[in-house]
Amino acid sequence: MTFEEFEYDELARPRIVFGLDNSLIKQNDQFIYIERSNSIEIIENKNTTGNLVIPSKINGKEVLRIRSNTLFS
Repeated sequence: MTFEEFEYDELARPRIVFGLDNSLIKQNDQFIYIERSNSIEIIENKNTTGNLVIPSKINGKEVLRIRSNTLFS
């Protein structure tokens, strides 16, 4: 099985790689992230080209962590 077989809409890659529950994984146009009760952790960059702007907040919650592989997708 390869990651390329999955669509981002299915959010299969983060579940497989990180073993996360479906309800924690969210996405927007730029990122796939874990939304906890008081913070956000960005886990995947959705093929953004050029300059990447990482917001300080998503959905009103502070982005407290960015997985290192996010910047090298």
